[in-house]
Amino acid sequence: MPDVTPAPQIEVARTPAQIERGQYLAEQVTVCQACHTPRDYSVFAGPIKEDRLGAGGERWEQSMGLPGLLYADNITPAALGEWTDGEILRAFTSGVSRDGTALFPLMSYHAYRRMDTAD
Repeated sequence: MPDVTPAPQIEVARTPAQIERGQYLAEQVTVCQACHTPRDYSVFAGPIKEDRLGAGGERWEQSMGLPGLLYADNITPAALGEWTDGEILRAFTSGVSRDGTALFPLMSYHAYRRMDTAD
């Protein structure tokens, strides 16, 4: 479990236009930062800590309706630097980590798989 195919062999062009598109998707469409960035709960509404974008560590627990304790992973280039583009795509669309383990379904991979593969 999970039973999925190997990560696809793809390479994403790292052009300025592609990077800008990726930033738009991550910040405005899929809102990755909302879950993968720590929040400052000492301030009203707990805004994300802009200096920690994607660093992970945000905590969800049973009092929030989850079956246990969960921390968001670090998704910065420092954490994903060894991942291939295909492994990242597979995680986004199938909910499978680089090592083949399942990602918790709080990650919206079931919705992201409907996005255009180019995105």
